[in-house]
Amino acid sequence: MPITPSLNINGLSLPVVTSVQDLGITFDTNLSFTAHITTITLSANQRVNLLFRALFSRNTNILVKAYITYVRPLLEHNSYMVAL
Repeated sequence: MPITPSLNINGLSLPVVTSVQDLGITFDTNLSFTAHITTITLSANQRVNLLFRALFSRNTNILVKAYITYVRPLLEHNSYMVAL
């Protein structure tokens, strides 16, 4: 059973959290990026679905440009930090 420390500052107890977000990257207590990757992929999937609903054209060139413009930046943002 893990011991959870009780930290106080000026009589106020600090909450114990399981994950924290710093510079846009979510870390958990094991320094795993699973929550961060899950959040990014969920957001990218939602944006792809939105693009398919908003664009009536199924022209491949238009869809690729829309993907590069609206979805790929979500996937690439802070991805180098996760790869380290």
